[in-house]
Amino acid sequence: MDIVDEAIEVLRMVGVTLEAGLSEPEFRRIEGTFGFLFGPDHRELLSRVLPLGKGWVDWRHDSDDEIRIRLDRHKDWVISYVVENGVWGRTWGERPSSLFEAADIAMRHINAWPTLIPLYAHRYMPAEPTERGAPVLSVHGLDTIFYGTNLAKYFLTEFHLMDWEPPTDYGEDRKPPWSQLEFWFGEPDFW
Repeated sequence: MDIVDEAIEVLRMVGVTLEAGLSEPEFRRIEGTFGFLFGPDHRELLSRVLPLGKGWVDWRHDSDDEIRIRLDRHKDWVISYVVENGVWGRTWGERPSSLFEAADIAMRHINAWPTLIPLYAHRYMPAEPTERGAPVLSVHGLDTIFYGTNLAKYFLTEFHLMDWEPPTDYGEDRKPPWSQLEFWFGEPDFW
């Protein structure tokens, strides 16, 4: 069975409300407005069904502001840790003493990472370009893990139909930057 077929079957099995999928004009509007392309599995899912309810992005009815908040949430978490907790990326160079400059440098690094598109709650899928069978990431604060090696396995795990399985086929070279966050905690003069 295809990944998306299995994913839809799981959503139906657990009683998620499903509306008709997004049309091509709706995809063009969303992708044009927010500046990303859905990955192939995410796009196919949303072209066939639009999951609705608590935790889901309603790509058809939510306001652009609501969607932008969901798209930026994981970035905002990292910036809040940089500003409020002295967190600093190990590869970002020396941390400036100015919080404004630190936040600006952090945001430039974060914006260079691949775009993550919200799927459900704080679970994300990478934007295109990516291959079929892309992973689903759980991103909460600085905690980023693979939560499903593909869309179907993710839904099975999320809805407690399968135990979480750590990925076995993602070497260091295939892990997206969000899964490799290495931060330093502490005051800049101790670095």
